[in-house]
Amino acid sequence: MKKHASRVFFEDAYLAGNPEDALMPTSIPQILSGPKPTSFQNYLEQRPENLKDHPKSLAHYNSDNPIRGYKLYWHKDGTGWEEVEISYDEKEFNELLKKHLIRKDNTSKIKEFKEAFEKYIISNAGEEISSLWETPRLKELKKMLDFTNKPENNATEYLELSEFRKRKVLPKLTKVE
Repeated sequence: MKKHASRVFFEDAYLAGNPEDALMPTSIPQILSGPKPTSFQNYLEQRPENLKDHPKSLAHYNSDNPIRGYKLYWHKDGTGWEEVEISYDEKEFNELLKKHLIRKDNTSKIKEFKEAFEKYIISNAGEEISSLWETPRLKELKKMLDFTNKPENNATEYLELSEFRKRKVLPKLTKVE
């Protein structure tokens, strides 16, 4: 059997049958919302000189400090989550996926582009690295996306509203144990 590299795309699904059968009980999790402009200390890299007279000397939006990265949340292990049993006709579901929702693209050109991009970044990194994942930003991202070696839940708790007044600066992800 010949193998090909490909990407899988999932298209929009349309409900077949009674819409009432698709509803589950409502459960409202803790609201995380979007970025908050007043939390600049978490969105900009804070250099050592910004931490000397904390919080008065923190970098803010008029500073030349770089943006820290994307807003992401740590993986949680599911403690306290409620599991709901959902029944469906597996054969019918698989047929629906095959007919309407899945398409494949050949990724040989994407792989070529990725390799050329990685080679370019590595050669211009200004330091000795052998992989994109060794660049500072991607080291941080890799730590966040590693579900197997994630920190304990209590090390990644959400801040309470009262804690934001202290302008606590979050540690780099690679420093969280």
